[in-house]
Amino acid sequence: MSNQLILPPGYILRQGYPPVQDYMHLRSASGLSPQSAAQAEASIRGSWYGCYITYKTGPTTTNTDTDPDIPHTNETTTTNEAIVGMGRVIGDGGWYFHIADMAVLPDHQRKGLGDVILKDLLSRIRSLAPPPERAADGRLMGTYKWICRFDAAFHGHDAVVWRGGCFQWSGSGELVVVDSDL
Repeated sequence: MSNQLILPPGYILRQGYPPVQDYMHLRSASGLSPQSAAQAEASIRGSWYGCYITYKTGPTTTNTDTDPDIPHTNETTTTNEAIVGMGRVIGDGGWYFHIADMAVLPDHQRKGLGDVILKDLLSRIRSLAPPPERAADGRLMGTYKWICRFDAAFHGHDAVVWRGGCFQWSGSGELVVVDSDL
């Protein structure tokens, strides 16, 4: 398994957060619970890190509309790009990191976009946080169990400890580590 994040043609991974309206649309269109604009804005402001994926839809025109109070908000997105996926990390920067708002629009699902988003988020955690890193949503184990290796023992709440590395399930149902570095 490669460390490189590979996207299909026309897709671009960007650091930061989508604008509030796109954030709200991604949540509702992908089946996550809806949020008000105030909730969405507060969620973005309270995030530790985020990324989103755009898809090129036509000729390039640069969009310079940014919100100076929210870092990385739409600073490089062009008006010919549709925002089709996102993910973010909530955390304290030292110990706890919660993967949140993993969302990809239905028409763009099953293309590996969620995998790229998750790997980018985990890579950022790994590069900036002292070990061990904690991912607080145990449900990720079932959804993305073939991407990243988590300590199977839950620690208190609904948390798992991420030890890094990637794995896949073998045909016999065993875990096989295929890459120890993201």
